[in-house]
Order: sequence, then structure tokens, then C-alpha cells
Amino acid sequence: MKRNYFYVLFWVFFCLISGSCKIGLGEAIDTESPKINITSPYEGAVIRDKFAIKGTYSDDGKIKSIKLDLNNLVTGQSSTYNAEFTKDSYSFIVDPLKDGVKDGNYLANITITDTYGHSTQVSSPYTIDNTAPVIILSRPESKKGSDSFDMFGQEFKIEGRAHDDNEIEIEVQIFDKGQAEDSTESEVLLLTKTLNNVNRSIELTVLDAKNEPAEYEKVYGEISTDKNETKNLYCKIIAKDSSKRFPVSETEILPTDNVGNVIETYYLESEFEEVIQASYSATDLYKLLNGTFETSERHVDESIKIEDIQKLLNENKISRGQFSLNPANNPNFEVTNFNSPLKKDGKDFDGEDYKLTRGSSITVKVNSGLDGTYIQGKSLGVYVIECDKSGKCK
Repeated sequence: MKRNYFYVLFWVFFCLISGSCKIGLGEAIDTESPKINITSPYEGAVIRDKFAIKGTYSDDGKIKSIKLDLNNLVTGQSSTYNAEFTKDSYSFIVDPLKDGVKDGNYLANITITDTYGHSTQVSSPYTIDNTAPVIILSRPESKKGSDSFDMFGQEFKIEGRAHDDNEIEIEVQIFDKGQAEDSTESEVLLLTKTLNNVNRSIELTVLDAKNEPAEYEKVYGEISTDKNETKNLYCKIIAKDSSKRFPVSETEILPTDNVGNVIETYYLESEFEEVIQASYSATDLYKLLNGTFETSERHVDESIKIEDIQKLLNENKISRGQFSLNPANNPNFEVTNFNSPLKKDGKDFDGEDYKLTRGSSITVKVNSGLDGTYIQGKSLGVYVIECDKSGKCK
């Protein structure tokens, strides 16, 4: 027994002197879950093009895996990715076109797991949008090269409808028609006007001679008090949404990363067949372009093939509209029910065409000016004034 005590004391003394003995459960055990966060894109970002989801992590052990589940909040479809990670950072590369990830609202669920099975999950909502807005205009209703110019007075407006899943911005560029009407080379840019937060129903004033005369005259020229002529002009409509690009690496950064999906063409209401207008809204056309349209969403004319509509859209893109301005937009009138139209000049009241018999009637038609401003009914009146046979009043 004394010998055993001696051995124990000797062993303890040896450990204290050498410091080489380990007492306890062995090496340190990983007992904590990993920590992880997302640094880019920011929460709620509207994303276009190929992008990277990046972040940092930490753990007191070794990491086994970092996985991403990208879940579509409407369809329920999910895409899974494995991260590339270094000592303290990770990244996922998502290529919507290559991976078949359609436009829509998504929840990114990222799960990090260490070699001991401890895991942590973080989530962030995103919107993927790789489709430019759809713009369908009813005015200006003339496209470049057509026989007529859509006429405007003291106001130039664009009217129609638009759709995008996110905010829309419209830029209107106005050009002098130049020398060659069938080319853009001779066009002179007169004005660029940006219109933000565009509604789905478009009625936007671009030029206003009364409230913004400087802009109006920059396009039209000086407004005369006695006589104004009609000026023919061209316009270009550029629509953008609020999506942003999140480059995979610094070498892929572009000056246009903060510019959304851009479209420099639009459609005219008059270019669509009536049956298509009746069956498909601007929202439907937008979904047809990004591949998310489902015929089960609502009743549509199934006799019209989607492929035919897509072909129609591609064939009827408008790059330039044409319109005219004339600030002399006073109301005018015309008198009818005579044997022949009344003449403004060279009148001869002795002629048979101007004679009225008892019981007969005439019709006075009053037209609003080019701006279509309503005419106050109480301001109208018909006056009988005596004059000579040439129309000169006494």
C-alpha cells in the first residue's frame, strides 16, 4: 500500500514538473452553432441579371456545408445551390437565365452546418426581375413614317397603359424632325423629360405652355401673340424599372448596375387586333414576355395561340412617335345645314346658298381646341348681327 502511494505521488509530482499530462475530457469539443449573415444583396432588393449572394460566417470548429434554397413565394418552386466559401466568407452564384429561375418574389434561405451537425439558418426576401416594362400608348397615336402627325396644342401628353412588377420610370425624348424623315441621323434632340413613379394607367403631361413655358418654347420656339404655326416633331419613349444589378465580382462592375431593365420601344393600341385587346391586358403581355403567363389565371380566348401574340408583339414595336404642336388651340365652330359649306373668305350673301326660309334651321357645331379642354356651356351663345353682302358688319 505504501508503495502504491509512492507511485501516485511520484506521478503527480512528475506532471507538475513536466506539464505534459492532460487531465479531463480530452481536446476541446465544438458545442456552439455557427454564426452567419448576408451582406449582399440587401434585404428586399430587386435584382436583374446574374448575381451573387454573399456574406460572412464564424464558428469554433470546421464548416461542413453552406447551402442556399431559393424559394418562389408564388409557385413554391425551389432551386438549391452549394456555396463557395473561404475561412470566413461565402458566396452563391445565381444565373436566372441558365438556371431557369423565372421572374418573381423569392425567399433565400441559407443554412450553414458544421462538422458536429450544428446548423444555423438566415433568410432574406428578394425580387428577381429580368423583364423591361410593357408600354402601350393611345397617344401620340402616330408612329414615325405615317401619313399624319397626332396634333397637340398647349399641352403635349402621353396616354396609355403600362405594366411592370416594380416601379416604372419613363423618359421622353423630343426631336426636331430634321431633314430626312425616314432616318434618325438628322434628328436634333430638343428636350429630355423624365417622369417618375408612373402609374399603370398613363396620362402624363410632358409639355405645358401655361405652367412650364420655358420647356415648351425650347421645343416649339417662341410663342406668338397673333399667329402661331404648326410644328411637326418626333418623340422617343424609354421605359425603365427599379431593378439593380449585383455583380458577381469587382471585375464585373458596370456603370449601368443601378439602371433597371430598359426598353426603348413601345406599342400602339391601334396596332393590336381587337380580340387580343379584349383578351389580354398589359399585365398579361408582360407575363407573356417573361414566361410566367398561365392561361389558368383567368379566362382568355384560347383560340389565340401565345406564340402568335409573342410574334405580334415583336413585329409591332414602335421606336419613334410623331406629333405636332400648335399653341393656338382656341375653340372653333362650324355652321351646317346650308346647301353648301359656308366660306370664311369671299362670302356673297346674295347667293342662293345663304338664304334661309321660314321654318328652316341651322346647326352650329363647336369644337374644343387641340388640347381637348372642356367648353363651358354657359359661355356659348348665337348672335344675329346685321352685315352687308360681303359679311362686313355695320
